[in-house]
Amino acid sequence: MFDLASFGSVLFDVDDTLVASSKLHENAFLETIIEFKIEVNFSYSEFSGMTTKKVFEAMGFSNSKLEALVFRKQEIASDLLTCVEAMPGALEILKFLKSENKAIYTVSSGSKRNVQKSLVAAGLWDYIIDSVSSEDVRNGKPDPECYLLALSRFNIDPKRVFAIEDSIAGCNSAISAGIQVIGVSKSSTLPSTDQFPELTHLLFELRKQR
Repeated sequence: MFDLASFGSVLFDVDDTLVASSKLHENAFLETIIEFKIEVNFSYSEFSGMTTKKVFEAMGFSNSKLEALVFRKQEIASDLLTCVEAMPGALEILKFLKSENKAIYTVSSGSKRNVQKSLVAAGLWDYIIDSVSSEDVRNGKPDPECYLLALSRFNIDPKRVFAIEDSIAGCNSAISAGIQVIGVSKSSTLPSTDQFPELTHLLFELRKQR
């Protein structure tokens, strides 16, 4: 278990870690697929943690068609995210970490616009100092580029930070960047140092260390 006094920063994933957005993103993908008359058996769970671009690339799209698909999916998602809710314990753990003078950032596969919109809608935005999003990197999770950029951009010592992730791709991204990871998932076994079913359980453990 992580020692509360041993870290100064936290890097949060956003979708389904801080905000309950997976169903909204799934619907945005499905609407886009229908609009473009794409014949594919789509299962959002297979692409958890990946950028929109990576998902459509995995379906075999490239060039101008890829750009159009990504733009439309993000546009639909942006409209849906206005009603997204915080994950259980998200607000409470952000308040706790801030009270303990921990620096809080997000590292997400989502677009900058949609990350901000979802965090604002969920009432979490004011706790986030800064973020890394899909536009900031060429290679999304599970590539470590986004986490390496976060360490550099925010001047973070990798030995004084941990990431919080809900997906295998996200955990592998952070681990490859030399960052310890706390997994948060009820349904999947994640490649993380510690794992909790919800943020509320992690918060309980951290509070015991005060």
